[in-house]
Amino acid sequence: MINHRTKTETPFEIACAFIFGRNWRDRSVWCGDCGTYNPLVTSLTAATFEQTTVLEIFRRAESGKLHYKVTTQGALLICFGSLLKTEQTLVSPQPIF
Repeated sequence: MINHRTKTETPFEIACAFIFGRNWRDRSVWCGDCGTYNPLVTSLTAATFEQTTVLEIFRRAESGKLHYKVTTQGALLICFGSLLKTEQTLVSPQPIF
């Protein structure tokens, strides 16, 4: 008796979860460009979310594609709402193998 093995492939998606914590709305600020309250994230967090470099985040902020604020210490904070609206956000699943 010959045992034939079949290969079954199941497509699936991996969703990216971004967690701000319980009181993220308390830490949101008014973004005049979006017209809503949005949390601000660091340029490194924005780059990680977009799967790009911090330099690219700086370029997009400077070109007006991302809304941002600069702290008194000189740190660049990105409006998370504008980050979600950008067309370059990666949504496709990444291979895990």
